[in-house]
Amino acid sequence: MLTSPAAWLIFGQQFFRAAGYAFFASWFATYLMQTRGVSTAQSGIFTAMPLIATVLGSMIGGYTSDAILKATGSLAWSRKGVAGISLTFCALLVFSAFFVADPTTAVVVISTGAFLAALAAPCGYTVTMDMGGNHVASVFSTMNMLGNFGAGLTPWIVPQFKSWIEQSPRLLEYCDGNAWNAVLLLFTAMYVGGAICWFLISTKGTVFDQSFLRRKVADETVG
Repeated sequence: MLTSPAAWLIFGQQFFRAAGYAFFASWFATYLMQTRGVSTAQSGIFTAMPLIATVLGSMIGGYTSDAILKATGSLAWSRKGVAGISLTFCALLVFSAFFVADPTTAVVVISTGAFLAALAAPCGYTVTMDMGGNHVASVFSTMNMLGNFGAGLTPWIVPQFKSWIEQSPRLLEYCDGNAWNAVLLLFTAMYVGGAICWFLISTKGTVFDQSFLRRKVADETVG
């Protein structure tokens, strides 16, 4: 499994998606207060919006992916297509929020992005069943573990990244003098990373069929 590019791409998309989601559950309220000037009460309401959007997106994503699989019979379209496209548009929306001054509008834009990111969630779990072969539990649990690493690192990475931006006057200038704006761009990059992982995944066979080690053994056997 660990010598399979497909496996690592599946793990990678989970890492990036989970890291992106963790921003809403950790630093999003602080981001809103320090970049949009909202009150503590308002930040609580606004923070709930992307979380609600995530719940809705996760449910709709499963139906969407299954409907496309039933209509096309294609794992590529129903899994990597749905996930890759939704994460791409999520990244575009999160990035566009950088240029939105009104806090309510910005949160609606970001929440729409969170909804799209959540559409990819069911694809991430079902692709482990599609491509896990006889070892679905191993593929699924490893993917989930690395996703937890991504989510767990987010609360630590955000202040470190923010501090790094603040120590660079030129970078800080690009962020309108507020390093929190750069944090939004960081999470844009995370969703872009998740989308790239999906677009690069080959859904042909299992992750073990795509293992470099298995191919090497097969070649030596034939030779």
